Amino acid sequence: MPVLLRLYLDEEFLEHFNNREDFDASKLPKQDLLDLIEASLPMLFSMQDMSRGEIYDILFNKEEHGSLINWSNKALHPATTHHWASLTGAKNLNFMFSTLDDIDKQWEYFYRRLPFLLTYLLECTEQIVFDLLQLNPALYTERLEERAAFFISQGKGGQNA
Repeated sequence: MPVLLRLYLDEEFLEHFNNREDFDASKLPKQDLLDLIEASLPMLFSMQDMSRGEIYDILFNKEEHGSLINWSNKALHPATTHHWASLTGAKNLNFMFSTLDDIDKQWEYFYRRLPFLLTYLLECTEQIVFDLLQLNPALYTERLEERAAFFISQGKGGQNA
């Protein structure tokens, strides 16, 4: 997501990417990442009350045990030993030999955080696409309102079939 936001919001990103040998598109200092998240806040419809710090903590904060970056590191690497927040347990390999209790915790994690991540990605991406294609802003607002109405209807009286 940071690369997509940088392509859209940072005028120098492509210039640096194409012309600087020392440029690493995947590396971004914390303050720059916070600024990028801040710049994405106006794109958000359903998360208007969230701060850049809250979004950073959920997605990128390596000091937060439950951040997406730490869980994805554990999912991608059999053993993680570089940081306490994503440390592999003793006699364990991340996600490979999960106990039933571990699996329950992993599902709980994903069910709690995946909707946030997908909503953040969707709303930022839609805003970028609508802007780049110069589509009618009223259509974007209409899509957001339809989506919000759908989710509200799903929350009333339990699950709707």
